Amino acid sequence: MSRDDGLLNDVLCYEHRVWQAVIEKDAETLADLFSDDYVEIRLDGERVLKSDVVSQSPQVDEIEAYTIESEFIRPLGDDVVLLSYHLTLIGRCRGVEIDPKDRWTTSIWRRQEGGWRCCFFQQSSYAG
Repeated sequence: MSRDDGLLNDVLCYEHRVWQAVIEKDAETLADLFSDDYVEIRLDGERVLKSDVVSQSPQVDEIEAYTIESEFIRPLGDDVVLLSYHLTLIGRCRGVEIDPKDRWTTSIWRRQEGGWRCCFFQQSSYAG
């Protein structure tokens, strides 16, 4: 296994923990997985911070299932990595069926406090 494969497995495990916390409406776990300086750019272009995501997601997201495919990782430094993948979401957000279900996502993870913390997340249109 290469260094990048090991990093991918480690960080992808954390990414799955984020999505599982969204499904379970677990704000405490989301808060633990996001760095204090976390920034998210949503598919509609809105920029939100950690406090917004942690307080809003359990209230508005009704994710039933997700899949992660075509993932790859790029080290950005000794303790920072970029993770990109094709995400498919099944469920509702703010009472509306998620559409489009498919999107590209990019997250940046930083090793801190004995684990990985997500400091950036962005969704983009999926061109297939």
